[in-house]
Amino acid sequence: MDRKVNILFIFFFLISSIPGQDTRKSFIRYTEKDLPRVKNPYLSGKQLSPQSVRFYALFHETFFEIERQKTYSNITLDDNIKVIEEDLPDGIRAQFLIPIPGKSDLTLYFHGNKRFRARPVRGQDLLNSIKYAIAKELLPSKLFKLKNVYLDKNGDLRISFDRKMVHANIVQYLTDIYILPSNIFTDEIINKIISSPNSKSFPWEEKTEFYKKYPIGMGPFQFDKKDKDWFYLKRFDNTPTPPNSPRFDGVAIKKEPLKGQMVDRLFDGDVNLIMDMPRQLFGGTSSFSKIHYFDGKIEKLEASMLCINHTNPHLKKRDFRKAIAKSYRKSGVIRNKFNSDAVPLSGPYAKKHDFTDHSITGYKFDDKTPMQLMTKMGYDYNSKREELSLNGKPVTLKLIYKTDITNKEEEALRNSFVHDLLEIGITVQIQPVVSLNWYRTLANKNNWDLAYYSVSTLGSQTSLSPLYGTGKSNNFQRYSNPDVDKLFSQLENQTEPALRRRSGKQIHKLLHEDVASIFLWTLNSWYVFNKNEIHEDNHTLINGDNFFTTPHKWKPAD
Repeated sequence: MDRKVNILFIFFFLISSIPGQDTRKSFIRYTEKDLPRVKNPYLSGKQLSPQSVRFYALFHETFFEIERQKTYSNITLDDNIKVIEEDLPDGIRAQFLIPIPGKSDLTLYFHGNKRFRARPVRGQDLLNSIKYAIAKELLPSKLFKLKNVYLDKNGDLRISFDRKMVHANIVQYLTDIYILPSNIFTDEIINKIISSPNSKSFPWEEKTEFYKKYPIGMGPFQFDKKDKDWFYLKRFDNTPTPPNSPRFDGVAIKKEPLKGQMVDRLFDGDVNLIMDMPRQLFGGTSSFSKIHYFDGKIEKLEASMLCINHTNPHLKKRDFRKAIAKSYRKSGVIRNKFNSDAVPLSGPYAKKHDFTDHSITGYKFDDKTPMQLMTKMGYDYNSKREELSLNGKPVTLKLIYKTDITNKEEEALRNSFVHDLLEIGITVQIQPVVSLNWYRTLANKNNWDLAYYSVSTLGSQTSLSPLYGTGKSNNFQRYSNPDVDKLFSQLENQTEPALRRRSGKQIHKLLHEDVASIFLWTLNSWYVFNKNEIHEDNHTLINGDNFFTTPHKWKPAD
């Protein structure tokens, strides 16, 4: 009898320890199409994807938070920044005073050792975090000089500049800075990084053992483990502010590159939440007998476009690019393919972006102008006007797209776009590319002519200079326009919000007029969760840009 009891006990113990069994309702489980390979956000590259930001926001706290990325913190430090423009030292034209939490009503905490004792954030923490970000080249060194970042006699943080800076600008830069505890990221370590910024000899930055010994996040979760398919984060046992503690035991994130399979994972119970999804993937509402979905459109700060290989002898001609733009029945595609669940774009910035020039309506379908432009440029049509040629050679273009796009997006390209260009005599060869090879394919100008591409204009990526600036790192289009370069330079050095908006709108207008890319749409986004496992009041789980918000309001369903 005792043996049977023991066997049963072991059986139930093993069952309860399997992810997705007894513990499933105590975890938020969701999927991302891509996840960082490392736990330290500073080791993931200079620009983080939205997926990475969502991931890191669960167990790392940023220096400042803007509303669209607000995840957990009780306070936002930017409300406490003081701008000092008088009685400054020689050579200093602007200074920012940031009071340190703990000397006021601000309450930020680090979780300390394995007992999860918490301690307040100190001035040295903020100072070393800025130094670390500079060393990792996450802040522009020309703006953030190390000698101008220091703690004053009161222990408060001061950041000095040799030119005028405004509050909005400093907040924009520091929003991307993660706070790191100075007892771990010491002056000695910071100085080593500064002296050899490209060194790979800092194993403490990434070792799992380090993160288990020092769960350095500020809440609400800490890194637990990683296996082949999942990242696991667990709740801190001793959160310093119990009313704001999440009621779930943790978060499990699964990498799933294909959006269609993300939906499958939701319906088969493998996950209980998916986000950043086009509604078309869910089909009819009959599928939602057990699934509750947020019935509202979320317009993202993201632009979908056809990037153009400007080295192509046809595409380097602006009138040729304009003919293509005016031949595509974009409004019909949005209406029929996406059921109006997309917002048309006239330039690289989403409709709700501050830099969008709303006086520009974009290129509309015209059944006469494209052929007229082609003929004017010296192109010929055959007798049936079915084939376009130049010097006797038919015009053929190769369009590539990533395999992780939705079926509706693929239809909009493979059927609608190909059909519309065929009507003006251009044959389009279309080819899918797996995500792993995507950027390698783009890097070779001989591999493609047009590429379906989406770019985020959120936060530090607002400039878009890497994508369109002459010779810039991500300018795989090989686009070059000195006027646009000048505007990017102005934008990146301007501090007044009004001037930045003016430069941004001029960029929007010029890129439209130059047909630098064929700007298409912003797809509305949705999130869906299993109401039998997750209870959420007033749709507080996900905010307008698909970032987690107010985790302390999350709770398992009854």
